[in-house]
Amino acid sequence: MSEMDQALVTEKAKPSEVPQDLVYQVDGLSKSFNLPSGDKLRVLNQANLDVARGDFLLIRGQSGIGKSTFLHILGLLDRGDQGRLLLDGQDIQKLSRTARARTRAEKIGFVFQFYHLLPEFTAVENIMIPGKIEHGPWAWMKKKKEANERARYLLDLVGIVDRADHRPNQLSGGERQRVALARALFNEPSIMLCDEPTGNLDIKTSEAIHELIAKLAAETSQTMIVVTHDPSLENYASRVLDLTDGGFVEQGTKPVAD
Repeated sequence: MSEMDQALVTEKAKPSEVPQDLVYQVDGLSKSFNLPSGDKLRVLNQANLDVARGDFLLIRGQSGIGKSTFLHILGLLDRGDQGRLLLDGQDIQKLSRTARARTRAEKIGFVFQFYHLLPEFTAVENIMIPGKIEHGPWAWMKKKKEANERARYLLDLVGIVDRADHRPNQLSGGERQRVALARALFNEPSIMLCDEPTGNLDIKTSEAIHELIAKLAAETSQTMIVVTHDPSLENYASRVLDLTDGGFVEQGTKPVAD
């Protein structure tokens, strides 16, 4: 088989090769960073993990241990150095930049700790950004009214539809994170990745966001993966794992790593 044929096989993995109830298969995934000293910091070391469709997975670990890096790899914002990462049976490690961007737009919603809202846009306008990126400027003109209605529906879903026309500097931290959640939901992704979603909030607001994330997970049947060092979110998750020594340890199990 030629190199081109091998690449095509990799790019289009057969759905029958992976159980249909698995969203992610992490197989021997490793990731390192070069330090100024010349040494390497390995945050993932041949890690293995299966994530089933509809899982609410909580990944814990100390700050700097690699939780966010792992989430970025799952979300196609970064790549592992070695190993396979299957998403719906397709090895996304091998995808081209264009294919990665398309897959991310179609399947994945991302919520960050620091919101990343555009300050000059209202809440509604921030939520519609994923749709504008997906459709392009010309097609967007025809979909703008429908998109506005969906954005307001999502603001109602997260409980702040009355703040629809407010800009980020007019919103509290909790309200900004609710806007970020609504934005992540805009394209109806099957997967939600949340990176320390309450790390920048006070305890009371954090609890409200935790309840909202759990509510969204239950009502949308999405696969939810949250990385955090906040133990209070454990009450809502269906699975809890620790990232330690480059691999995953599930609560009550042995390490899921080579």
